[in-house]
Amino acid sequence: MKVKRNSIVFAIGVIAIMMIIQSSQAIDFGKVEVVNYEPNESITLRLTIKNPLDEAIHVTDVAIPIPWGTDLIYGEISERPLYPTVVPHAEEGDDYTGGRGPLMRVEFIDVNLEPGEEKEFLLILKINDWKGHCPAGKTMYNFPYRVWMRTTEDVFFDYPSIIVENITETVIQTAPETFASYDEYGVVSLTPDIMDNEYGISGPDSIMFGKSTDITLKIFDGKESEVKNATVRLSGCGIYMEDDEYPYEFKGVTPDSVGRIRIYAEWREGNISMHAIDFISVTPLSNNPSSFKRIMNSMPVSGKPVMVNVSVEDDEGIDKVWIKYWEDGKPWRRYASMVQSGSEYSAYISPFEDGAKVNYQIVCIDKTGNRTESGIKQFTVSRYGVDLSVDSNNKSTTPNVNATYTITIRNIGVEDDTYNISIANIDNASIAHLSKYRVWLPAGGSETVLLNVTDEMYGKYRVDVIVISTNETDVFCYINTTTFVTKFTFDTGEGGYPSIMGIFNGTITPFHDVIAEKLYVYPCEGTGGHAEYVRIWNESWSVNGTWAGYGGDWHNISFKEPVVLEAGKTYNITIRTGSYPQIHHVKSLKLRDGWINCTEFIDVNGKKYYDWIPAIRLLD
Repeated sequence: MKVKRNSIVFAIGVIAIMMIIQSSQAIDFGKVEVVNYEPNESITLRLTIKNPLDEAIHVTDVAIPIPWGTDLIYGEISERPLYPTVVPHAEEGDDYTGGRGPLMRVEFIDVNLEPGEEKEFLLILKINDWKGHCPAGKTMYNFPYRVWMRTTEDVFFDYPSIIVENITETVIQTAPETFASYDEYGVVSLTPDIMDNEYGISGPDSIMFGKSTDITLKIFDGKESEVKNATVRLSGCGIYMEDDEYPYEFKGVTPDSVGRIRIYAEWREGNISMHAIDFISVTPLSNNPSSFKRIMNSMPVSGKPVMVNVSVEDDEGIDKVWIKYWEDGKPWRRYASMVQSGSEYSAYISPFEDGAKVNYQIVCIDKTGNRTESGIKQFTVSRYGVDLSVDSNNKSTTPNVNATYTITIRNIGVEDDTYNISIANIDNASIAHLSKYRVWLPAGGSETVLLNVTDEMYGKYRVDVIVISTNETDVFCYINTTTFVTKFTFDTGEGGYPSIMGIFNGTITPFHDVIAEKLYVYPCEGTGGHAEYVRIWNESWSVNGTWAGYGGDWHNISFKEPVVLEAGKTYNITIRTGSYPQIHHVKSLKLRDGWINCTEFIDVNGKKYYDWIPAIRLLD
């Protein structure tokens, strides 16, 4: 097999070669092929996995090792990568390791496949300075790539790997469409001409949403020639068009939504089917970048993963959200998919050792393919760690009567530690005392501390509790509490999930007289949970209130006249909630202030519950 200068090579590791040659039992689960290539710009690989068995399978790992000098543009990547993903700039990697470094590979999401089912993974890589490099650094310095090297500029990929649950011998083939056959070394090479010539689809990168556009596409075969016998299909954003006559022209393309139009071309060269895939972005007049809010990470402890949370929004819709992270000063990057929950996304950063400074960024790819990266955040890993929790962040009491908070301190580090505990009495409550101001805890241990807060005056009093490691003062944690000192009131305390807006009907029976002018609904975290309407009444009396909307005192709803509830009497109550209120999932709730009972809760979808009580507080 003739190998041209600057050829790209897919190389099978020695052990993998022996398995494939020696075992006739290896099951073929798919193939990989090149479907688009722009010299010195980008390369797109299509990995197709197919279940050839008569039973469902679970593919737990699929990966393609990739050369240094490339970066990730697009891919269905894993949430928990085991290996570094890319060295974006090979020169930096060479300077750091001398060209002998860790293996880079893109790991894909795991997948379940029914018999005969097929799954496509696209991997798009940006080409930077990959010449002369393999997944482990410089081709000329790394075994076994140097055995197969023909020139110092040869570029290597490793053969793709696949792990299927309960199946020991598996293989993914390289497609003959764009790969030559094995040579005497067991090497699979990308068709050599492709290295220097465009292969795949050439056309506009984007078109405007809501505007009719004529599109002309060209297809290149990687041999400096246009393909004139292809069938070309457009699909996506309301477009479904096909053309099999050269030149490939599509008149009046008018997308009905923003996003991406997929271009798929297929043609034959002799007995071989060739394929190409690319995309056209459909963008609005102003394609704004994604926005990132509340980027936060858990405490970084040596040898433990760190959770990162972020809120992401994009006017064009979100396709993928990744986290990219790396140890400061090192040239390789890991990419991982973030898990979505509404507009919130989370991911784990792999463990690092004590003292490591770790940088991370959030990457959002919107529906049009537009990519936005957040600013870089950094944390330093420590052997010490602390975590705080409290039984409730908000409590009510009456003048000179303590509201007592139970605070749990946990040593989440890997070393024993002593912690100093202090308070910040933000609103100068007359009483704000801890039961302890210093605790020692073994690694993994915990202890509770009590915080008492009150004042002789009505009001709202915030008191923060701060816990600091005595071994490393940069390791600290804090929580805030808010104590409402009021007249006798009626307070259910905080509830929880699940939640949805709806109408609550029930009864309340106070143990003491209650005078109130407002009703507060505890919102689920990160939501605008509130009451839109409330009515309290009995046979002879009724009062109600209507929400004034977001703005001003939107957390509360004011009654048209003061509510006066007498001790021991039972009153009807109706609350129409908005957004996501906290819920007590019980039929009846006995409180310090009295009883509240659920007759029914009808959610916005019409579903009835008989054990959903909104978390509320009556305020004077």
